[in-house]
Formats: sequence, C-alpha cells, structure tokens
Amino acid sequence: EELTAAGATTLVDFVVKAGLAETLSGPGPFTVIAPDNDAFAKLPADLVATLTGDVELLKKVLLFHVVSGMAVMSKDISNDMTVDTVEGSPHLVNVYLKSKYYDGFVTVNGKR
Repeated sequence: EELTAAGATTLVDFVVKAGLAETLSGPGPFTVIAPDNDAFAKLPADLVATLTGDVELLKKVLLFHVVSGMAVMSKDISNDMTVDTVEGSPHLVNVYLKSKYYDGFVTVNGKR
C-alpha cells in the first residue's frame, strides 16, 4: 500500500509478479531501496523481459533492495552505514553535503 501511495507502481507490479506481495505486506518494518517509475522506464526492454520471465531472478533482485527489521529514514542515515538486505548482501549508505542549509543527498553503494 505504501509503495503504491508513493507512486512506485512498477515496483509493485514486479513485487506481485515475484510472489512477494504478501511477504512485504506482513509485519515489518521494511525499508525498500528502489528506483521510481521513471527510472524503471529507462531499463532496457530485454532486461525487463529477462527479469519478468525468471521469477527466481526477479525475486532475488527485488530482495536485494529490501532491508528488514528496521525502518531506515533519510534523517537517520550516517556516513559509512551498512545495512543487510533480505537477499543477504550488504548495502553501504552515505550522506553527502548535509548541513543546516542543505539536506544533502544519500548514496547506496555509491549510487544516488
């Protein structure tokens, strides 16, 4: 529901296709680190076809973008913060240029 309300409908479609809707609707908290619909639209069509054609691969990719057991809010992020994904890989999170005048920006594994 929260992803749909945030306008992440492409992500929701992928979550449903991977059979993860019930899991991610269950007790959390969960933090989903994922692109918006515009970013999904920029993916090559053959990549999307590969992912949607292989449910296990799609599930693995989606779970790489989910942190379970904690709600990670942007205000709580500190430099060199490491969080483990449900898939099992760690994410290195950093915040840059944060000051009393500027909110800064967050990177995950070096990407904005």
